[in-house]
Amino acid sequence: MQSLLPQIQHFKDRSVSVKKAIDILSQNRILVDEEDAAIILDFLYLIAKSSINIEVKSSRNKPERNSNHYKALQT
Repeated sequence: MQSLLPQIQHFKDRSVSVKKAIDILSQNRILVDEEDAAIILDFLYLIAKSSINIEVKSSRNKPERNSNHYKALQT
């Protein structure tokens, strides 16, 4: 089984195995093979990593409470 996106390894420890993904999907009447489940997991981990990066970047752009910029925004 080869992943569609082998170069994407954003998470060191992936906590959801391909088998677990197949089980979860089948509980919702979605039937996939191992290759499709691996592609779905790659996609979901990529989306999760992207949302984490967006949140970190947005928190860096917020002015600190004691900064003059923050005080100016409050007036």
